[in-house]
Amino acid sequence: MSFIKFKEEKLWKEWKEKEELILRKYKFEECKIQELYEYDWHDFKRSRSFGEHQTVSDDLIQFYGQFSDTYEVTNIEELLDQLSDDNLYKFLDQLDSLTLSIIFMKYQGYTSKEISHELHITVRSIDCRLHRLRKKYKKT
Repeated sequence: MSFIKFKEEKLWKEWKEKEELILRKYKFEECKIQELYEYDWHDFKRSRSFGEHQTVSDDLIQFYGQFSDTYEVTNIEELLDQLSDDNLYKFLDQLDSLTLSIIFMKYQGYTSKEISHELHITVRSIDCRLHRLRKKYKKT
């Protein structure tokens, strides 16, 4: 699920308005309400920033398909064996070993920078491969 800024901000503001009405009903000081608003706004922006950056991970999870949690995956073959989507399996099975290694390391939680260091290729190359791969898979 992607993170939609406008929608999340609108929901946050609606929630905040309701909260402020309750605080005013109980005669909470206006300066404290403002302090709470500012604190909550900064907290929301922090979490929103995190959510924006998680969309890549969300895409990757959808791209990889669903995996069984019965045992830990230790290599790319086990990862492919756990795929529930036959089309995705066929698509990934045709890829070169470097791209499969990138996918496996992403699945394990490595960042592009860490993968770059391990595989001796640029971060841009990794991100471009994954981007092209997602586009190509969406066309199938």
